[in-house]
Amino acid sequence: MPQITKYCAFLKHLTLKKLINAAKLALSYAFSLITRRPIRWGMPLSMSIEPTNICNLHCPQCPVGLNRLQRTKGFIDKHLFTKIIDQTSPYLLNLFLYFQGEPFLHKSIVDMVKYAQKKNIFTGLSTNAQFISFDLALQLVRAGLSYIIISLDGLDQQTYEKYRIGGKLDKVLESIQNLIKAKKLLNSSIPAIEIQFLVMRHNEHQISGFLNYCKSLGQVSCRLKTAQIEDFSTAHLFIRQNNKYSRY
Repeated sequence: MPQITKYCAFLKHLTLKKLINAAKLALSYAFSLITRRPIRWGMPLSMSIEPTNICNLHCPQCPVGLNRLQRTKGFIDKHLFTKIIDQTSPYLLNLFLYFQGEPFLHKSIVDMVKYAQKKNIFTGLSTNAQFISFDLALQLVRAGLSYIIISLDGLDQQTYEKYRIGGKLDKVLESIQNLIKAKKLLNSSIPAIEIQFLVMRHNEHQISGFLNYCKSLGQVSCRLKTAQIEDFSTAHLFIRQNNKYSRY
């Protein structure tokens, strides 16, 4: 049901112009394969904008957590954001407000969501969910956020903090409840909530518990995800070899 909600929200943002643009891109890609030359007809149909490359946690397989980013740390300028959206909104099917940092560290994140929705763009983001108070949850629902991915990589604090260093499990669980309550209070089907479990050596025994927890909520979708390795010297601490939950 939550996935259906997500797809319905997506369909609401479709326009003829966006569909024509998507068709142009598909055709240009096909001709590029045939001619072996780069051909592009159309504008981007999906975009990821990074509100910030700063994070409050220190995850040991993340380039931000390891302090390995080679670019300057900071926050996107709000005027630059609106300029990008103004130029691309007639064609965009999807906008994802996330890349490396924690989006809720940007003080204007709700305004970004609101502006994107005003421009008729399906908008989502991913978060470690350490900052979603009930008031912020209400703001996100009112702003029209389409979907949100919440990282929940353990069912007890000891397991959770082995990877989400500096994070509090209670805050994640509270954030999920705040979003559910805000949606119910405002009688809104969005944002669609996806809870993501990054499967690693130390938490794979909690997979069934995670699935049962998501099922008990009844208003979320769940996803088991393989971990990406940034520091191979410590990979053995997190990833099992020849395991179906390993991408290596």
